[in-house]
Amino acid sequence: MHDSSTVWDAPDAFIGTRIYLFPSNGWIIRPPVTTRDFGLQGGTSTWKTNAPAVEVDLSQSQPVTGWLAPMTNPNNDNVGLWCAASKVLPSWSYTVTAEKGSQL
Repeated sequence: MHDSSTVWDAPDAFIGTRIYLFPSNGWIIRPPVTTRDFGLQGGTSTWKTNAPAVEVDLSQSQPVTGWLAPMTNPNNDNVGLWCAASKVLPSWSYTVTAEKGSQL
């Protein structure tokens, strides 16, 4: 969730070592970026103390994109990051890691 610069569970997204700042609404990452790891940074805001960083490690490189919907209710999720493959893959795997701190 990211409602404002002071009310969030995640202040921004990342792909590898590159940071993607959240817009007020709309595409976070466009066009999709091909990567093996992406996630959300953690930290502390007025809404959430010590939110974990969450990282997704893919078994193979995939295009990744994301969207932020405008919202003012911090109880609702409004941030999405996903693999944007142009076709259904026969199989793939990933690992999700959550850790205290700003970025894994």
